[in-house]
Formats: sequence, structure tokens, C-alpha cells
Amino acid sequence: MDLFRQSGSSGSTDEQSKARSRQQFISLLQRFKFVRQCIQCSARNLLNLDEVFLKAQEAVLCPINPLYDLSTGRLAPDCRRALTRIFRIYDKDMDFLLSNSELIAFQNETFHVPLMERDLAGWKKVVSRNNPTQEAVVREGKFTVSGFISIFDVFIDQNRLDVPWRMFRNFGYDDDLNLDIPASVTSPDGLVGDDNSIQNWKLSVSAQKFLTAMFHQFDDNKDGVLSGSDIMSVFSVIPEPSLPPWHSLRSPDVFAGCYSLPKMHTALSVSADSLPSKPETSASSTTNAPFSPTESGITVISGQTSSSDASSSAVMRSFSKPLSFLEWMAHWHMISAISPSATRAELYRLGHVEERIRKKSNARKNLKRKSVSPSEVDFSSVLLASREVRVVVFGRRGCGKTALLNALCSLSEDETVFESDPLRTERNVTPETSCTYVRLKQHLKGKNEGEGEDLIVNFIVTEVPEEDPLQAQNKTELSAMLGRGNGKHQKFDLVVFAFDCTDPLSVSYVKDVESELLTDEVPRVFVGTKKDMPDGNAGNWSSEHDIEAPSSINYSSAATQVKHHCAELDLEPPLLTSASKTMLGGDDEEGARQRRFTLEHLARCTFDSEEEFQLRSKPHAARKRREAARRNKMMWLGGIAVSVSVVVAVGVGVLLGGKNSERRHDRLVWLRNLFTGGSSSKAEETRA
Repeated sequence: MDLFRQSGSSGSTDEQSKARSRQQFISLLQRFKFVRQCIQCSARNLLNLDEVFLKAQEAVLCPINPLYDLSTGRLAPDCRRALTRIFRIYDKDMDFLLSNSELIAFQNETFHVPLMERDLAGWKKVVSRNNPTQEAVVREGKFTVSGFISIFDVFIDQNRLDVPWRMFRNFGYDDDLNLDIPASVTSPDGLVGDDNSIQNWKLSVSAQKFLTAMFHQFDDNKDGVLSGSDIMSVFSVIPEPSLPPWHSLRSPDVFAGCYSLPKMHTALSVSADSLPSKPETSASSTTNAPFSPTESGITVISGQTSSSDASSSAVMRSFSKPLSFLEWMAHWHMISAISPSATRAELYRLGHVEERIRKKSNARKNLKRKSVSPSEVDFSSVLLASREVRVVVFGRRGCGKTALLNALCSLSEDETVFESDPLRTERNVTPETSCTYVRLKQHLKGKNEGEGEDLIVNFIVTEVPEEDPLQAQNKTELSAMLGRGNGKHQKFDLVVFAFDCTDPLSVSYVKDVESELLTDEVPRVFVGTKKDMPDGNAGNWSSEHDIEAPSSINYSSAATQVKHHCAELDLEPPLLTSASKTMLGGDDEEGARQRRFTLEHLARCTFDSEEEFQLRSKPHAARKRREAARRNKMMWLGGIAVSVSVVVAVGVGVLLGGKNSERRHDRLVWLRNLFTGGSSSKAEETRA
């Protein structure tokens, strides 16, 4: 730091006195770390008064505390996170290096001042020469993240705090280095509904490309899986806790006020109280902490962290499930379904700006000097055709719907190992959303069976507790989300009714929900659980539901009731399965095959009528299509008959017209009268 600055006009000429004064100032500065600069001034002699007020103004407008930790002599963590985020924004090729063209683009868009090649060479020499650590600041002639951060460390060292603050405010940071999310991100034009929420927004193509590039960039060992440490690196630019938005420690804050929360499938759970707390800096520790600036006065950020930060990161990494590429994308589809606004804000924090927002911003700036556009990395070839299917699951408490979703959604990346036992469930008091995917083959016309492009179907599954659907307030909200009254607000593509094959009361429950909430235009499918449970074990159901089982109930009739109900509505027969080890919960190839079959069955229930292998999921949909086709055919034939009649009538009128001019003049009068009601002929008679 610029600890001591000698005034240009000193009142004393005694060298020894000046040396003693300097020593006193240095000792005071070492004792009081909050003092940034000492200036000799005098109100009586009007000495350096303007400079005092100037420095006071700079101290208010450009505070040092958010940027620099004076007790440790290093950049503050929030400052490092903000600089790292800005570095990622301009790292277009995503190689963790800033090339000359990328730095020039950053300079032009941030400071609107051209940057010459000699300036870049000079900065590389300064940063490399004053690097006291072993961490590389320049590699292959390009700046690393540490090199980019050390540039602004130099400005802070020279007491030029206006430079970093001008940059931070240009990128939307406030005086505490909190990132301000623009309204154009959370509430884009044309996508905001009457309730000020984004309607039916899904991940855009540019967002999918950004997430794809980020996955491959942070896949450290290039094995196609993001480990826990890789995920922590991705979200290191997020304020603490630097965790994914779907993590159980962060999701309640990110998705506050949403209908459901993400469900994190992990074998181990942790509470926020069990995490190490951040150390507090007391006044005594600040006063007595030693201050030893480097020889050059430049502090280059290293990869070392304090013991508390390291332990906190280790704890958080242990609860970050490794994700394959398809799982990574499925999680982002999931949170975009839960809250589009929160998802767009999260992408913005990671450095992604939608293309149309970026174009508007660049148009407003209207730079005079055209910057050199760095080449962006393109992962379009990696993206597969995908479809997002949003599913809501209803079922009576104890019917096995939670275990069913655990078996379908809590798999590891190899699809054969569960993160936790699917049958170990807890009662849900609020709706929870999980995600999974299945790979299908798109059967194209003219292609043989088995040929065609791969289609990734991303399932976003929301489980609704038993108490929610029938309550008045929740009933209104669910009816709106299911498109009752206004199909434009429909947020779910498929409704799954889960029932217990051994419990007829669960069938009555789903029938009640179906009649109360759904219209005939909402796709639905019935799934029976506990298929492999013998009827003798069903006698224990009364203790689970705390009610007495009627002696007249026939437990084997539950599946039969649903079959008859589906036949009456012209729906597919119910899918009967189980989450036990013998079926969906199996960790062998047979279990994986049954899980794929179940997901394919659900996916085919959402296909359009024109698509191949579509299953019947809408009541009487086939009959309605036949009736609509019959009506269209009748209207078509009727139109042809009318057209033929008009042509014949015109021809007959022409043939029957007379040879004289007067008859030729009136040969089409009858046709005019047909459309004018005879008014034209009466007018002609009046004129005559």
C-alpha cells in the first residue's frame, strides 16, 4: 500500500527531523491499519487543504474495505470473486486465459479507452516481475486468472482505487460488491405475465450452449463427469455459500416463494448449523496483526486459503453429487421449471448474458472505436436434441410415490448405483421437484427401425403431498398450473396418479383429485406401486394411515378398478411396478431396463398425435380426433358442393341469356339479386 506520501512543500528543512517524522508516521500506520495515507497539511498556512478534501472524497466514493483486507494484506474474498466473474465473461474461448484480443475487448467495453500492444507487453512484464508466488500469472503469452487479478492489485497498491471501482460499477456492483441483477434479466420483455412472473420460459439455446461450454471447461480430468470439486469451482464466483442453486443449503433462499423446492438426492444430509462459521475479525486482532508488505508492494493472489475456508469447502464438496453432462443439463432444466426468474439470475451471476440483452447493451454504448471480437468456443455439435417434460405426481400418503420417484431420480451417473436406498423415505410437507432423463430414438419417416437421431427427454417431476391438492388455496393454484380455465398458464405436461396396488382407498383419492383438478385436455397416466407385495402384507396398512381397515375391502381389486376406469376414459392401462430391489430399485441390468421402460412409457404419454408411438393419455382423445376429422370432411365436401353449384348456376345463366344486347345486359341480374336481395333490380326499375 501507499503507506506514506511526502508532501511536495515541506515546512522543515532539517533532514534529521524529517527522518524522525517519517519513522513516527510509519509506526502509526503499522499500528492503525485503517489509515491509508498521511499528508502534511496546515489550515493556518493553507497547506494541501484541497488535497485533504480530495482524498476524503475519494475515501467515500472509492472505499478500500470491500476491495482489500488490511489485516492480511490481501484482496478481499468478495473482490476476488467479482474479478474472477469478470474474467470469465471475457474468456470467450474458455481456456482459463485472457488473450490480447479478449483484453482489448474488456478495455474498450469497460473503460472506453484503446489499449495498445505495447501496453499489454508492459503489463505482462510488471506482473511477472513482481510475482512473489509460484502461481503463474502469464501463460503462453496470456493472462491467467491470477494475472488478471494482480493487475488490479497493482492499482490498489498505487492507491488508484478509482480504477477498480469504475470497473465494478460498470458491471453492476454496489458499494459492498453485491451484484445487482438488472430487471431485463429477471423480467424480460414479452415473457412477463399478469402476476409479474415469467411465463413458460425454458432454457434458451444460448443458455444451453453456455452451460455446455462451462461443463467441458471445468471438467478437470475430462472424464465426462463434474466432480464435487469441479462443481465448487463453477460456483466459486457466487457469494457464500458458493453452492449450486439446487443444493439443500441454498435452495430455500434462491427459490423462496416458489411452489416447490429442488430435491437433492444424497446419501448424507447436513444442516446449515453444522458448517464452520466464518471467523470474525475483532479489533484486537486487527490491531496486533503483523503487516509485512512484499518488497515490491504488490500482493498477488495465491491459491492458499485459511483453515476455516478449507474445512468449509471440504464439507460442502462432500455433499455435491458428481454430475454427468446429461445430469448437469437436467438440473438446470429443473430449476428453470421451478423459477425462470431465479434461473436467469443464477446464469447472470455465472457470467451469462442473453444475446438480445447483450445486443441492446452494446447498442446503447455506441462505442466509437470498434473492438476486436475474440473468437468464442462453440459446443453446438455436443448438444443433442432435447425435450423438456414437466410432470406432477399425486398420490395418497403411504402409496409409495416417494419411493417410486427415488428409484427413478436418485441414480448415479452410471445408472446402476443409487445414491441412497429408494425405499428410505420421509414424509414431505411441501412440494419437492426432482429431475431425471431418458434417451430415446427419434423414428423418422423413411428410416428403418432403430435408426434416427437421439432425443433426450428431461423429466422435471414435482411431488405434491397428500394434503395439498384438496385444500382451497392450493386447489386454486394447482388448477391454474394445470391449465384449468386458461390453457396458456399450464405449467405441467403430464399428470401421474400413483396408487397402491394393495389399497383401494388410494384409488379413490386419485379419482377425486382427477375430477376436481383436471380437464379432458390434460394428459394423465396411472401408475400402480407395490406390485410385488403379497396381499397378506396389505393388512398392515391401517397402522400406517391411523384408521381402521374395513373388513369388506378386497385388496386385489385396486388395480382392477383403475383398469376399468382407464378403459372408460379410453386411456392406456395403468403401469404396474414397484420400487423394491426386484424391480425399479434393482442395481443390476434388469433394474436399469425397467427404469428405462418406465421413463419411456411416461415420455410417450406426452407425444403429439402426429408422432409415432404415442400413448393414449387424454380422455377420449381418439374419438374426439375422429369426430373432428369427420366434421372437417363434411365441411370440405360441403364447400365443394357449394362451389360446384355456383359454377353450374353461372353456366346455366350464361346459356339462357338472350342474343339481344338488352338481354345480354340482364343475363346476370338474377345472380346479383341473389347476393343483394333484389335491391339492385328495384333500383334499375326506378331509374327506368
